[in-house]
Amino acid sequence: LVAYDVTTTALVSSDQTEDVVLLALTDADLSRWGWPLPDDKLARLVEASLELGAKSVGVDIYRDVPVGDGRAELLRALQDPRVVTISKLAGSEGHSIAAPQGVRSGFADVPLDPDGVARRALLLVNTDAGLAMSFPLQLAMHHTGQDALRPVPDKPDVLAFGGTAVPALTPTFGPYQTIDASGYQIMTQHRHALPIAPRVTAEEALSGAALLQDKIVLIGLTSHSVKDYFSTPLNRRTGADFAFGADIHAAVAQQLIDHTRNGLPPLRELSNASESILTLLAACAGAIAAMMLRGTVVAVCVWAAGAFILAVGHAATQQMAIVLPTVPATLAW
Repeated sequence: LVAYDVTTTALVSSDQTEDVVLLALTDADLSRWGWPLPDDKLARLVEASLELGAKSVGVDIYRDVPVGDGRAELLRALQDPRVVTISKLAGSEGHSIAAPQGVRSGFADVPLDPDGVARRALLLVNTDAGLAMSFPLQLAMHHTGQDALRPVPDKPDVLAFGGTAVPALTPTFGPYQTIDASGYQIMTQHRHALPIAPRVTAEEALSGAALLQDKIVLIGLTSHSVKDYFSTPLNRRTGADFAFGADIHAAVAQQLIDHTRNGLPPLRELSNASESILTLLAACAGAIAAMMLRGTVVAVCVWAAGAFILAVGHAATQQMAIVLPTVPATLAW
């Protein structure tokens, strides 16, 4: 996982998401308006985003109960078919957070690895009420005009986005030994450097100065006083600030849009046999080198050169959306 994080960070683009913009609510906004954000203020932000030409608006703020004035105004804004708001799945303690009735919603839960890093995205979950779709999945489908989930014709258990087949993760995918792969999960392909999505301020949106035409506008927090931030491969190895939850939703939505429109391939792994063969070949190469090289300094230099080649190969194949077992191969070498 560390090798995967290092490679992901090395390959990341300086560009931000093309189709998703974050309407960022800062600590200054919360100091001025209060937290939780009052219904009338949230309604005005949604309406302003739509007036500025947003193709869809995602509200990454729970609104299961009224807050302040303007509940009726907020419900009218959320009932617009272009708007998606968030809910929360029931956790191990059984607690969930529902969206207001009659509005389009998706769950905002982000799976975390055992080391606390967000590398995966949960798209679908079977619940007692039926199949639940995630918040970024709902936004991406609306943005691309995909009105329903579509399986690959010859693989009914694999989702298709446009012409791209995006299979669900297995418990031992790539660098994982075992993960809880319940639901329909995929790897989040972090291809945009932090901050992942371009920002507009609340003032720019309310004054009409923001450029939001044909964009997905995510209304979310960039506040350090309210906990909605995560560790990702991008900041885990660099010491940069955490990624906000809205940024992670932006990354997943943009990835699904790129699967649909641009044919972006999902990350995939080699077969178990191929991984075993690669590790065996590395071990054989190391054994041959050990037989031929008797000098310690030369042997260490050759080992370092081989490890460097394997690391470069790992980066090159991950750029092509293939995850290699680089660490086992390097240890074997």
